[in-house]
Amino acid sequence: MTPRRRQKMTIQAAVKEIVLQDKRIQKIMNTPYFNTSAYAREIQKQVEKMVGTRVKLNTITVSLKRLQRRLKSLPTAESVSFEVSDLQVKAPVKMGVYEANRTVLMFIGNLLSDKRAQERLFYTDVHRDQVLVVYPRDMQESLAKIDSSLQENGGDYAMLVVKVEKDDVSEVVEEIASRLNEEGVKTRFLSVHKGEVVFVIPYNELIKVLAWFS
Repeated sequence: MTPRRRQKMTIQAAVKEIVLQDKRIQKIMNTPYFNTSAYAREIQKQVEKMVGTRVKLNTITVSLKRLQRRLKSLPTAESVSFEVSDLQVKAPVKMGVYEANRTVLMFIGNLLSDKRAQERLFYTDVHRDQVLVVYPRDMQESLAKIDSSLQENGGDYAMLVVKVEKDDVSEVVEEIASRLNEEGVKTRFLSVHKGEVVFVIPYNELIKVLAWFS
């Protein structure tokens, strides 16, 4: 009879050790932007290596939620890089580009006059001969029917809208763009509109970037 393999450490202990070594996660763990399931998926292999056996994703998620409650009593982490008045996150989302033809422009124009539709289509930007759209995943099929020119960027994305109170918004844009470049985050889109900086990044980079603003 083969003896059962002993765990190197408990799952809770492994999760705690990983989190306490990750300053970026400590900053955002108790904010509305922290996606417990996404982070559990990110650390699953590391946890399994530490405990010496396979671990269900749901078990790691439960351990993270338990740790969240404990971490509320810990001192706040060091100050973040950017001071902003508000931060909105839409994730996961899809992103695509239409040709700026008459059909598409009429469609976008109608959307902009419909408040409920605007809430569904997160962002539009007309640039020269193209129209960029950021939208929830369940709108993919309906948007493709509007015009066959829609070219989707593969994968899931996160859209961040940063509201800035500074008079010189360009300074904040420069800081964000520089930090994204330094950290190797591939920005798909970055724009400035009425005191807001809007940028789209790969969904799997969201946790890293949120730590800069929390």
